[in-house]
Amino acid sequence: HTCYKVKLIILYVQRYNMPINEKKQRGNEFWLKGIVDKDEALRLEKVFAPHCNQGTKHALKVLTEGVAVHHVYEFGLTAYAHEYQGVSSYVKGYLDIPNEGALTSWQIAVGYLALAYFYGHIGIPRQFFAKLLGVREDLDALVTTEYLTHGGKQFVFEEDNTWRVTHHVVAKEILEQILCRQKGRPDKEGKLSDNAR
Repeated sequence: HTCYKVKLIILYVQRYNMPINEKKQRGNEFWLKGIVDKDEALRLEKVFAPHCNQGTKHALKVLTEGVAVHHVYEFGLTAYAHEYQGVSSYVKGYLDIPNEGALTSWQIAVGYLALAYFYGHIGIPRQFFAKLLGVREDLDALVTTEYLTHGGKQFVFEEDNTWRVTHHVVAKEILEQILCRQKGRPDKEGKLSDNAR
């Protein structure tokens, strides 16, 4: 029998639903933003690519070389599509929907964005949300993702004054959780559950 000394590191990861900004390491706590930098993107591509077909490898390469801000879950979605299991907890953690009672204005806005992207593959002009988010009509050009709070900004991509949900699978999960007030069911075909329809 051979005995090896094995070092084991256990990480306890907790989602922090507030902006981290410039917080530094404190003792044995590390603050991670969830946004992937260029070096991390290259490492994630190397981890996922060996398990993918050529088309998916190309999609990972595009994701890695892109100039847009990307989150860790996007690499899992690209590699595993609807079989990826991390989206439900990601959406639940940031959407933070109460079991009962009314949704906040930013949650309603994200719900509209998910509806538009899931069914129409389109975004919505950000000025559409001015009244809902409490911005005066004469200042609707000043509507920014800051009105969506930290949680809402995790799901929204802005381009040419238009907001859309970052990914079709994320839009589906947002609809599942808003309409059913529960964790969405995995569906390999990308369809909404009967309860959400």
